[in-house]
Amino acid sequence: MAALRDVSNTGAYGNHGGETLYAGSAAVMIYRCPNKKYDAFSVYTNTVPSGALRGYGMTQPAFAVESAMHELSLALHIDPLELRRRNIVRPGDPLVAMHDGPDDVLFTEDGLAKCIDLVDDAMARTADAPPPGPGWLVGAGVASSLHETAPPTEHISEAWVTLGDDLIYELAVGTVEFGEGTSTAHVQIAANQLGTTPSRIRLVQSDTDRTGFDTGAFASAGLFVSGNAVLRAVNAVRDRILEFAAAHTGVHLVMCSMDDEGVVCGDRRVSLAELVASARARGIRFTAARKGYGSPRSVVSNTQGFRIAVHRVTGEIRILYSVQATDAAVVINPAQVRGQVEGGVAQGIGFTLTENYHVDANGVMVNPNFRNYRIPAYADVPRTELLLVDSTDSVGPMRSKGMAECCINPVAPALANALQDATGVRYRALPLTPERIYRRLNERPVGAEGLRR
Repeated sequence: MAALRDVSNTGAYGNHGGETLYAGSAAVMIYRCPNKKYDAFSVYTNTVPSGALRGYGMTQPAFAVESAMHELSLALHIDPLELRRRNIVRPGDPLVAMHDGPDDVLFTEDGLAKCIDLVDDAMARTADAPPPGPGWLVGAGVASSLHETAPPTEHISEAWVTLGDDLIYELAVGTVEFGEGTSTAHVQIAANQLGTTPSRIRLVQSDTDRTGFDTGAFASAGLFVSGNAVLRAVNAVRDRILEFAAAHTGVHLVMCSMDDEGVVCGDRRVSLAELVASARARGIRFTAARKGYGSPRSVVSNTQGFRIAVHRVTGEIRILYSVQATDAAVVINPAQVRGQVEGGVAQGIGFTLTENYHVDANGVMVNPNFRNYRIPAYADVPRTELLLVDSTDSVGPMRSKGMAECCINPVAPALANALQDATGVRYRALPLTPERIYRRLNERPVGAEGLRR
C-alpha cells in the first residue's frame, strides 16, 4: 500500500489551505497502485498566512514521493527512470488520488512516458560530464510529476468579442495578466481563429465595467479556462460574420472563409468595412459572449533531470546540467513555454537550495528580507534544456495545456536525488544548504567504497 501523510501549515487564516491539499494528492496519482492512503491536514498556527504558490500544493508531496522512488530504485537495483517507466499510470488507468469516486480529470495522452524517455536520452548524452576539479563528487538525479490543468474547485471565465466600426476586434476577458503570458496567448487564439493578425485584436482585461466574470488567474487557469472562453467567443463571432457574409453575397456558407481583410465567398471578396456597414443598417452587431469552465480537466506531465557536482569539504552544489521534458500539448507560444519552464526551474532551485523561512517560538519571522531569505540571483540559475513532447489535449483551447504551475514540481526531488547519487547521503529536509550538506558529509568519511545509501 502507498501511504502519504501531508500536514500543511496554513498560518493564521485558511486561504487556499484546503484546495492545495486536494491538489497535492496528484503526487500519489502518478503511479499505479491498487491501495493508496492519503491523509492531509491544513493546520492553523500563529504564523503569517500561507496558501497557493506555484505548484499549487504539489511541490512538497512530489518531493516526498519522488525521493522515495529514488530510494526504492537503489534498493531494487533498478535505474530510477526505468522504475518510473514501469509504474506510471497510463491512459485508461484509474487516476486514484484523493478518492476513488467519479472524477472530471481526463487522461488521454501518454505524455508522461514520453517525458521520461526524452530525459533518459538527454541524461545519457551528458553522462561523461567531468567534475569541476579535485574534491568534487558528481551525481545525477531525476523526478517526474503529474499536475491537473485546472484547480479542483469550480472555475469560470467569460470572454466577450466584438467587431467594432473601426474594424478592430475587441476581446474582453476578466482574467488578469501578471506576467504569465495569457494576454499574448489569448490574442494569438483570437487572431488564429479569425484569420487575422494580432494587430487587429484589441485586448481588454480585468475591467469590471467592460469584462465578464473570472474566478481568477491561478492554477494555470489563465490559458486552460479563460483560453477556452476566448476560443468559444471568437468562434461564435466568426460564425456570425460568415453566416452574414453568405447571406449578403448569396453564396453557400461552406464556400465562405475569413482572412485579414474580410470574407471570401466563392469568387467574391467582401471587405469587413462593407459587412459592418451592411450589418449596422439592419441593426445587427457582430458580437458574442461565451464562458469557459474548469471541468472537465486534463493532466500535464513533466520530468526533470539534473547532473550536479558537490564539494566534499564545503558542501557547495554546482549544477552541471539541467533538462526538463514537458507535455504542454499543442504549444501556442514556444517562447512563453520556455520562459515558464526556465522560471519554474529557477524558482524550484531557490526553493531547494537557498530559500529558508525562519520563525521564532512565537511565530514571528526572523529573516523578513530578501538579503537573509536568499532567493537565487541570475548567476545561480543554470541554462535548462527544454524538451517538448509531441502530443495534444482533449479539452484545452486549440488542444493546448496550461503548464505554468507544473514545471516547478520535480525540481526539488531531482536535485535531492542527484545529491544522494553523488554523496550516498539522503537529505530529507530543505533547503540543501552547504552547512547542512557539510554536517552530514562529515558524520563519517565519504569515499568511493564508503558511500551511505
